[in-house]
Amino acid sequence: MTTTDTIELDPPFSVRIRNATMTAHRAAERKQFVHRLMRGQLPIDGVADLMVQHHAIYRALEETGDGLADDAVVGPFVGAELRRVPRIEADLANLVGADWSERFGTRPATRAYVELIRSSGAEPARFVAQHYTRLLGDLSGGQAIRRTLERHYGDRLAGALSFYDFDIDDLDAYKDAYRARLDDAPWADAELDAFIAETNRAYDANSAMFVELDEAWPA
Repeated sequence: MTTTDTIELDPPFSVRIRNATMTAHRAAERKQFVHRLMRGQLPIDGVADLMVQHHAIYRALEETGDGLADDAVVGPFVGAELRRVPRIEADLANLVGADWSERFGTRPATRAYVELIRSSGAEPARFVAQHYTRLLGDLSGGQAIRRTLERHYGDRLAGALSFYDFDIDDLDAYKDAYRARLDDAPWADAELDAFIAETNRAYDANSAMFVELDEAWPA
């Protein structure tokens, strides 16, 4: 081999995931409901409706994760610092009152998403894909979403954004460690492929949910 020769190395799995799911990820982010949310164009009840859908999704994610907590690979991904359900419940109580669960329901697309999450518990790689899609998003873009909501809605969302608070000192270091666990996971090629396919399904499920929410809260 000469000094000008190069060795082509496979990218880390975390990079493969990002590249293979970029189209579905962007499609979810570009849904009209998301645009209206980020522009402050939704009524407060529309924002609360999204929180209710997140509550159903995270309850399924956390309950399924509890069943896999003893798995040697899955366990390190499901730390207590990531639990969102109690925070969402507090946010909703502060925003619309203690009767929020009576005022808002889980939408059909969300129920399908919940079933997808629960079914992923049968295959650890698929479950981590669901976990990755939600949590890495909230640890990353979710922080920008919080700042945008605070700017547009101000005091109307006071005490209702703890969902975006994590008991983590260094978010960037935490995300790097999470991705490193993905890169080091001892999954076979078929499991890696299943992970990527599940991540795309999760983004598609988010897209479907946003479409229903947009129809429920027309401009």
